[in-house]
Amino acid sequence: MTDAFFVSNLRQTWDTSNLALLVETPSNESLYSGHSNPVRGEGAITANTLVEISDPTFFQSLVLEMTKMYSTNETLAKQTRQFFGNYFTVQLILSYVHHLPGKLSEIHRLYRASTEGYGSVTTGKPLPLWEQCVKWVADIFPEPVDQLYAEDGYGKEEASKVEQIETTIRAIFMSLVNASDMLTDASRVASLKEMAALRVFIGHDNMDHVDDAVSLESKYQSLNLTDSYLTNEILVKRWKTWKNIIPDIASWWRPESKRASSYSASAYYSPWKNSLVIPAGLERPPMMGPGYPDVWIIATFGFVFSHELAHEFTYADTDEESPWDVLSKSRFREQTRLLQQQYSAYRLMGVALNGVRTSSEDVADNTGVKLAFQAYKELTVNQSPTIEQLIYSHLNYTQDQLFFLAHAQLFCGVYKKESLSDIMSFDSHSASPFRIIGPLQNLPEFSEAFKCPTDSYMNPKTKNTIW
Repeated sequence: MTDAFFVSNLRQTWDTSNLALLVETPSNESLYSGHSNPVRGEGAITANTLVEISDPTFFQSLVLEMTKMYSTNETLAKQTRQFFGNYFTVQLILSYVHHLPGKLSEIHRLYRASTEGYGSVTTGKPLPLWEQCVKWVADIFPEPVDQLYAEDGYGKEEASKVEQIETTIRAIFMSLVNASDMLTDASRVASLKEMAALRVFIGHDNMDHVDDAVSLESKYQSLNLTDSYLTNEILVKRWKTWKNIIPDIASWWRPESKRASSYSASAYYSPWKNSLVIPAGLERPPMMGPGYPDVWIIATFGFVFSHELAHEFTYADTDEESPWDVLSKSRFREQTRLLQQQYSAYRLMGVALNGVRTSSEDVADNTGVKLAFQAYKELTVNQSPTIEQLIYSHLNYTQDQLFFLAHAQLFCGVYKKESLSDIMSFDSHSASPFRIIGPLQNLPEFSEAFKCPTDSYMNPKTKNTIW
């Protein structure tokens, strides 16, 4: 009897039952609907509704429902229970594998490295113990760690530098939008108004953040930890489960509730709030640090900010809330079509990129490096010539060349051929090498910096730009 057999019958049970077991759990809150109105009761969901179930009672009811299907066949009923038992046992072990003694954690890490083939697991080395501990504590106590991290390393000098870069890049982008032939006058005015209203959060998002001691004490009051690492993980999971089974469903699935921790290295733009979040984790090495030259900081941190800023309009041709009119959307669509063709022609280890699927991120990458380079030139216009001389004498690169080298460092990564197709099928970004190659092929300043011959690989005659 195969797992596929049971999965097929599981779907049959799901489709034919009245789904009452989903809304009759003790908490009555186990139904989490991601993109529909979370209404309770009969007819609340359909076979096409995406749900996440947190209540253990649901799984108990599900197994009973499946077993009833084979009530006249004890062999099938036993195999059904065994199937679910095996599945839950494996999932249970995997959820605690890093907290168990012995070599289980290392075996699991090596298994992931051989099957997933991308990211940190490919390095062949486990995370240092201190880093594992920090990640565990930060996951359980995000707000206290968040606050400590932001306050510890975010000084006045960094704040001033970040504000200067942010202000300069926003002004440059607004000037590009204002001068664009792609937009009609009405769309241009509406775009500039939306850009002026953009909110930027530095450090942490300040939107759903809990900082006061009373609220934090109340949140963790029911969590009592011990001296045992494994026991603590079990207690934390239990605590998290019950914390998630609360009536506040709206805040769980609401798109604008997305947030980043201050120690995160992932910035993001939220279209629902027209806000851009730059976590404090980005204001650290290898992007920023004591003695880092401005060119390096702007090429890395400045690019990340510019990339997220560009997302303000990367979906403008399809977004119903877009400030653009039909003609502006049509022109934008034609510009992005050319960019899509460029990226779809790329190959990595024989695997073709899908320029249509990655279009939004490709637009942001191309816009981001253009904005960052212009900001770097503007912010260093009064820089002492000695700085550029020092850069060249120590690195044998001009300052412009160093900008592009620093920018390219952001996309260093490792791919395994056997897992490449899977990675590229779900990643909204283009493969890392082409996040460097694509935008720089379209940027004349790169060809000038490295004196690339006309119509060479990195200096094609046809250059695709949006702004």
